[in-house]
Amino acid sequence: MSGVEFAPVVVASSFASLGLRRPSMRVLAIELPRRAPFDGILGLDFFRGHRLVLDFRDGVLEFD
Repeated sequence: MSGVEFAPVVVASSFASLGLRRPSMRVLAIELPRRAPFDGILGLDFFRGHRLVLDFRDGVLEFD
């Protein structure tokens, strides 16, 4: 991705992913292409306070 994108910040009353639930989380509301092979993008603020390992060589994501 490149360029500048403007998106409104909204507050989700509840947000859950990877077994973690965040109440009242601020998120950017960005419209994704209909054929995108994913439902959204998690920012690093979602993982704050947890250990996150991305191993690109072995294709592994560890989260605890």
